[in-house]
Amino acid sequence: MAEKTYQERLKDQILIHIALGSELTRRGVENVIIWMPFLNLSMTHLKQFAEEVADKLEPVARSCSRKAKALINGYTYTVDPAPGIGTVIFVLSY
Repeated sequence: MAEKTYQERLKDQILIHIALGSELTRRGVENVIIWMPFLNLSMTHLKQFAEEVADKLEPVARSCSRKAKALINGYTYTVDPAPGIGTVIFVLSY
C-alpha cells in the first residue's frame, strides 16, 4: 500500500477532529479549545478512538479554569477554556 500524501493525512486529521468533537459535544462539553497532535490513525478505528480519548479529555475540559495538559496514549493534548464560544475547537499542533 502506498504511503498517504500530505493532503490525505490532513483529511484524516479533519475526520479525527470531527469525530472527537462530535463525541465531546454529544457529552455536553463546550467552550474549550483543544490543541492536539498530528495522529496517524486507521480510519476503521475512528469511532473507538474518539470514545476513548473523549473519556479522558471530558473531565479535563469540564474542570479546567486555565490551560491544562493531558497525556493520552503517549500524546499531549492541551485544553484551554474559551468561555462563550459555545463549541469545541481543535487546533493541530505539530
